Amino acid sequence: MFGVVLTVGFHLYIGLQMPFASVQEWNVFCALSSLFFFGQNSYTLPTELHPGLALFLVVFLVLIPVFGQLFPSRVPFLFAYRPYAGNWFIGWHVVSKPGQAKLRKLKTSESMFTEDNWPVVDGMPPLSWMLTKDTKEFMRQFNQWGLIGQLVQFPHIRPVVPIVEKLEALHGWKSADDYRVFFHMQFLMVVHGWNLATGFNIRANAPYYAELQAQCQFEQGECLMIVHPPVSLIDHTVEWYVIDVADPSTYGGDGIIRGKTAYSELEKFQPIGMEVSHLEKWSSLGKKKQK
Repeated sequence: MFGVVLTVGFHLYIGLQMPFASVQEWNVFCALSSLFFFGQNSYTLPTELHPGLALFLVVFLVLIPVFGQLFPSRVPFLFAYRPYAGNWFIGWHVVSKPGQAKLRKLKTSESMFTEDNWPVVDGMPPLSWMLTKDTKEFMRQFNQWGLIGQLVQFPHIRPVVPIVEKLEALHGWKSADDYRVFFHMQFLMVVHGWNLATGFNIRANAPYYAELQAQCQFEQGECLMIVHPPVSLIDHTVEWYVIDVADPSTYGGDGIIRGKTAYSELEKFQPIGMEVSHLEKWSSLGKKKQK
């Protein structure tokens, strides 16, 4: 019965947070399954278990999850049983104007430029207000800045704002119109399909970067990737790095911006209170990228 209460409480808690992914059906299914299989019906541990099955269960239900909790950057979050912790590989592509034209070479299920997917139709009945140019512009700005505004409430994401500001200075971008910020899930959804926000594809030295470059043929500085690796259960050090998709020497996370600091240091800031000076204090900057 303790397991039933724990399971139902766990999924109820997730549901009450109103997660932005479509996971409520998963919550309902798991809670009802727990009630039916273990609440309404009796359950006893098996008296006999095949050694092969026992080994399989120990490896995949104990060893891998424990290793994944301690070293989350080495194990995808689902295998480590860290669902909906918000503690995964999270990142943003920062793409210059010339890079955006090349980005459109990718074959996608729909445009990753969100506003392209909101047609403007004249003479529509009562819901026509949803399809206006203002709505399209709102969607563009929300995907560029609104998601960041929501996520920087979590301390380990707060370096993203000064990182973008530093990239503006490094590349001479005069305003936000000179580049576009894409949440990595936008890429996954329209290129890879259903993805559950794993983010494991954006880890350092992942094959993703070489393939993206092969498809788009960016010049250096046209498509950058800001990456926030997950934080360990016992080592609360927050890390971040920037990769240039056109420069394989940066695929390991070195060469542009790489930094780290204690989670407790980032907790001291308001969501957008971290400045470039703090970023520089805790980061190393690639010499060839500095001005």
